Amino acid sequence: MNKKVFLRVFLITLLVLVLIGCLLYFGMMRPAFAKMNDHEDAQALSAILDQPGGEGFNMLLLGTDGSNKRTDTIMLVSVHKNGEIALSSIPRDTRVKIGKKHQKINAALPIGGREMLIEAVREVTGAPIHYYAQVNFEGFKNIVDILGGVEFEVPQDMFYEDPAQDLYIDLKAGLQLLDGDKAEQLCRFRKYPEADIARTRVQQAFVKAMIEQKMTFGNLLKAPAVLSEIADHCETNFSQGDLMRYLGAILSAKSENIVSYPMPGGGKTIGGVSYFVQDSEEAYALYSEHFFGTGAPAEKVYTNVSK
Repeated sequence: MNKKVFLRVFLITLLVLVLIGCLLYFGMMRPAFAKMNDHEDAQALSAILDQPGGEGFNMLLLGTDGSNKRTDTIMLVSVHKNGEIALSSIPRDTRVKIGKKHQKINAALPIGGREMLIEAVREVTGAPIHYYAQVNFEGFKNIVDILGGVEFEVPQDMFYEDPAQDLYIDLKAGLQLLDGDKAEQLCRFRKYPEADIARTRVQQAFVKAMIEQKMTFGNLLKAPAVLSEIADHCETNFSQGDLMRYLGAILSAKSENIVSYPMPGGGKTIGGVSYFVQDSEEAYALYSEHFFGTGAPAEKVYTNVSK
């Protein structure tokens, strides 16, 4: 066999092996994605979600406690085709209109489900919601542990106990490697002088650190194990096909291109209730510039709530 024939056979064999490897790799992911995509309200949600355009997508990331009723984390993640990733947390106490009266945004999930919460986020941001992922903290802990923990600068000593929620927090300030349990403690701690504003800032910083440290090609090999482990704890409409579509943009994200944006606004007491009230003009401008927003509240399409 001459060199040209050998080289051709070698390249064809290598290509076949790569294709078989890809099929096996993504085949391992298929059952986990099928499980996460198959849930009770998937069809209703698909009717109200926006269709992503060519420049990227927004994902609404929801972190819930074991009951799946209390929304501890509401974060908008915007992934751009050029590798930029924008993060913005919506404070749990944000004042929105739910049904016929104003309430805190974290009341939307128990009152009207994810449909109502998606509408509320659209109202305060003017940004489209293309995908959602609701993860309870058991799944969150599993992800962090499988990825080997996240190195993070804990901003202060944290101690808090709430037996009713089975929540026990005891962290010391300083740079340290947080495993899943400690990462949950960090993200659920609320006793800051700035209350929920500081809490959302810390959550954003942790998610940014996690993306910077773990969103690498090497960790991509762990994706089937991660998905398999969290399939019981996550519900999403983000499919295996969507992962393939945006894989290049996700892997090309660099630390300097991951930016956190606090929601403009501040605390205010209205009718004896403490809220976070957005600065509408600044908020809509922010979400228009970095989150594909329209610059105005999105038109409501889900109205099946009278409370």
